[in-house]
Amino acid sequence: MIALGKLLVPPAIFALSFAGCGKKPTVNNNPAAGMDKNGNVVITYWRPETYNDPFPQALTDFQSENAGIVIKYQAFPEDVYEQRVVEALANGSGPDVWELPGDEVPEHRQKLYPAPDSIANASGIAKKYVPQVASEVVLGNQVMGLASHMEPLRIIENSRIFDDANVNTELPQNWSGVVNAARQLTKFDDKGKLVQSGLAIGSGEEVFDSADIMSLIFMQYRTDMIKKSQDEATFNLFQRTDGGISYVGRNALKFYTDFARPNSANYTWDPALGGSVQAFTQGKVAMTIGYERLVPFFKQKNPSLQIATAAVPQIWLLDYPTRKDTQPKMTRPIDFAKSRVQVVSKVSVHPVSGWKFLSLFIAGANLSTGPHTSPFLSAEEPDWFEDRPEPQFAETWFKGPFPRQTDVIMRAMADGVVKQNQTIETAINNAAEQITTLLQQGGK
Repeated sequence: MIALGKLLVPPAIFALSFAGCGKKPTVNNNPAAGMDKNGNVVITYWRPETYNDPFPQALTDFQSENAGIVIKYQAFPEDVYEQRVVEALANGSGPDVWELPGDEVPEHRQKLYPAPDSIANASGIAKKYVPQVASEVVLGNQVMGLASHMEPLRIIENSRIFDDANVNTELPQNWSGVVNAARQLTKFDDKGKLVQSGLAIGSGEEVFDSADIMSLIFMQYRTDMIKKSQDEATFNLFQRTDGGISYVGRNALKFYTDFARPNSANYTWDPALGGSVQAFTQGKVAMTIGYERLVPFFKQKNPSLQIATAAVPQIWLLDYPTRKDTQPKMTRPIDFAKSRVQVVSKVSVHPVSGWKFLSLFIAGANLSTGPHTSPFLSAEEPDWFEDRPEPQFAETWFKGPFPRQTDVIMRAMADGVVKQNQTIETAINNAAEQITTLLQQGGK
């Protein structure tokens, strides 16, 4: 555990309608409110361990410039982190401040202390954060947490496979170009068995973060995932489009699963290769889609790998659309990012101090290193979308209080098509029915 000393105001001002962010935090003088012998409020802060974790240094820098609060920081291995938090909160000894994925905020809502309006409000969040964050942290017009960083899905490539096949490693920005490269990089033995994957997506269980990849593709197809009332899944239903009526969700599921179906022209992945992460470390995968935090893991497992990453491809009519382009059918990019949200526990004896700490820390910490990307709106939209900050265009959908069960259903939907020969219609209808049940259970 790291105990950090005094906390002072950061040089940057966190303009999210936060009050008092430029001043020393008000200290709660109640001796029972977790104070040390010097009169400082003591805040316990827990997070999962990650590769290239910038938080310890950021907290140290923060502490050197701020006074009034002492932070006791502890990071846990990811495989035990959530269990530690839940058990500690249940017995009243949990952290004052902790971290969770943005899509899990509804699941843990009853454990959280919402921000006082004087510190953070829905209007301020919407003005300063990328849209995905507002949709995740604002529940019932209350701010339940602050996003510290985001991790966008990226194409991760084994550059050596590209070089050996004499394929250009500068990936195009549209799906058609990426698919063409994946076909060139997929290899079969003399019996027709796939032995090298050009692009490791398509199945459910074997593809790491497959539910997120499917969500990306569904949203790129402009699929309405759920009703506005948030009590029914709709991604299986027809939608009105410019061309009339279309089952865009079915089209998205077919596009995804075709990569793992031998009878498809886009067949580039065989679940028999094992997990996509393990297959990549073994040099059997040219490209996969995942979060950049996987890169240090890949290099740890196989130091000889030559790895590059790129923004996920888009369904564009043009390779490189710009803001100034006058093409009427040009579409804006749609990305997918997983946000990390810092929250205050309802069981904290000094929750307002916890929120004041967060309002100061999130503003001043340099958390944009490595795979950690800023969740704040950039001042200007990039002229070239190929150089876009992915979270700027990230979209998500509401999974209710059962996000992990929802992901299980998404994975089973893909495997129903790939492994059980279900029709696209059957698989997507089954999944929508099950997710609707979860959403309705969450509303009770």
